[in-house]
Amino acid sequence: MKYFICAIDNISLGIPARWVERIIPVTRAQSVIYETEDGEGFVSLPVLFKLKDAAVYHGLILSPKIPLPRRGKSTVLLTPKIDIELDIPEENIYPLTSALSGMNRYFGGVCFTDRNMALLLDPQKLIENIAL
Repeated sequence: MKYFICAIDNISLGIPARWVERIIPVTRAQSVIYETEDGEGFVSLPVLFKLKDAAVYHGLILSPKIPLPRRGKSTVLLTPKIDIELDIPEENIYPLTSALSGMNRYFGGVCFTDRNMALLLDPQKLIENIAL
């Protein structure tokens, strides 16, 4: 499966491309995890990781084909710069261990590469678990 990989502080984060309808440039600042404007929801991933001063460069508009609860017109994930697009085979994705059980609220797994690891976001879990 294809993932968009971005770095949030020292964490590599993978966002499944199948959930993304399109990517837009972003120039807005956001200091809360979730806010709405005219039925659109904006979710700041840096703020979710308690990095309120992190720059946001991309907005990933989630696909309307994916059933997400409590959605308005669209949900936009605000992310730092997307560094790379990777194709990660399913057999290279591992479930999160019980030591990271609190992270299960937002992530669907983890992938290890030669040099580092990437947490793989599950947008449906994220939207279900943030305070809306």
